Amino acid sequence: MDGSLHHTQHSTRSHSSIRVRGSEVPKSTDVCFEDEDHPGTITFLQAVRNVLLIQGEQEYDPRVYRGIKIQLKGRRYFVSIDGKSLDQWREVKKTELMDVMWNYYEETKAAMEPEDYELDD
Repeated sequence: MDGSLHHTQHSTRSHSSIRVRGSEVPKSTDVCFEDEDHPGTITFLQAVRNVLLIQGEQEYDPRVYRGIKIQLKGRRYFVSIDGKSLDQWREVKKTELMDVMWNYYEETKAAMEPEDYELDD
């Protein structure tokens, strides 16, 4: 991989995964980082935005990590085995997860506009 784990790929396939030797099968509630159309990933991205709305544009730290994770209890986190295919997944290690979340957090923060932080009364 090129170090950037945030690859926007959109799939036209169903989100019911096929078991491939050497890969794991994520559930619809799990997060599949390279598949931003996956239901669990959509929920993850909303959790990242929620943390930004609640805590503001702060630097990524353990509090941010916990703020995201608390919204996603019971989920597992996956990356594509080869970085391209959306059919073969492996579960990320905790140390990897912190870095992957950091990448998504920073990219989401950079993409948000100031008016995105304004709450409706």
